[in-house]
Amino acid sequence: MSAPFNPAVWLAAFTEAGGGYALTGDGRLWFGGLDKGADQWLLIAQISGHADRVAAIKTLVRERCLIA
Repeated sequence: MSAPFNPAVWLAAFTEAGGGYALTGDGRLWFGGLDKGADQWLLIAQISGHADRVAAIKTLVRERCLIA
């Protein structure tokens, strides 16, 4: 059985692989820097088709923006 999805761990791995992200004013989450290598695409594959995972990442990014 795999561990539950952890948005903080996922986001840290994505940025360590050279990816970036932005949350727009209307709540859309954008990922960037996807030309760095296969690691980022493997990470994107972990959230593709999983609206609950994307929502968890959005919530985390919103929380971090409020703290900053």
